[in-house]
Formats: sequence, C-alpha cells, structure tokens
Amino acid sequence: MNIQKPNDPFAAMRRAAGLSPLPAPPVFIKPRVAAEILYCGMKLFERPENVLAWNLCKETVSWRTERNGAMRVHWFTVTEYAPGFIRLRNDLIAPIPKKVWPFAVPDLRRFKLTFHWKEISEELGAKVFEFCNAVSADEFNCNWELFKDEETYPGYAWTRRAKLDYPKAD
Repeated sequence: MNIQKPNDPFAAMRRAAGLSPLPAPPVFIKPRVAAEILYCGMKLFERPENVLAWNLCKETVSWRTERNGAMRVHWFTVTEYAPGFIRLRNDLIAPIPKKVWPFAVPDLRRFKLTFHWKEISEELGAKVFEFCNAVSADEFNCNWELFKDEETYPGYAWTRRAKLDYPKAD
C-alpha cells in the first residue's frame, strides 16, 4: 500500500516565496492503541496461573488474581497527558466488567506514570503487570529502572525520556 501525501494547493506559492514545504504532522500512538499493546505484552510475557480473568475495555486493562486463597483486582487506564505522552493511572473510575470483578472496586494505592509514546511496547506490558500487582499488595515492592530517580514513585512519576521531551514535567 502506497500512502500519498495529500496535495498542497499552496505549495507552489510557498516555493515561489522561498518558504519551505509544510512539515508532516507528528504521528503518535493514541491511548487505545497503547492499551492494546500493553495488554498483549502482559498476556504474552506474563502467563501466571493465578490470573483468573483478563479484560481490555476501551482504554482500561483489568485482571483478577488469586494467591493463597485471596482474590485481588488490578487495573490501569491509559490516557494521553499531551500529544506523544501516555499516562497510566488507576485514579479514574474504571469500567471493570463483572466477569473480572463482580464486587465493589477496592481502594488501592493510586498511581500516575507518564511515558514517552516511543517507550510503549509489549515488553513494557510485562513490567506494568508486575507494577500493578505490587501496587495492590500490602507492601509495595517493585523497583523499576525507568523511575529509579523519581522521589514520588510509585504514586507519581515520569520516565527520563518523557521528562527530556516534555520540559514542563516536574
């Protein structure tokens, strides 16, 4: 498939005026696509026997685990912080289907993690799975190289690449 650049009716005028052609608009992944990528990565790289149900609903990934007779629900919602910056968070009301969790959603440790869109990959999905399981545990224990310099991790953090490309990140 050959994708053509749309005709620019003012290209000749810009050339005559000595102006450069219009740059192509930036292409970033959207939250739904990021959620799909992470969901696939979680299922490909982490196939624990204690996961009883998985679901991807819009931009929210949710799953239920059982360990030592205790069931827990885990989830995150993918949002767009700004064009090119993807945020994973669990502080929003999530559409968790009854097949995953038929009870009231428990109050868990909240987080907001911001990534550059180029960091979103299936490999990242495995680490997100580990992180979310740690968030819902009684004691949080998940060291993550991407956030090793962040004092506010795990509640709020930006990756180094996201901070570099978005100078307003604090």
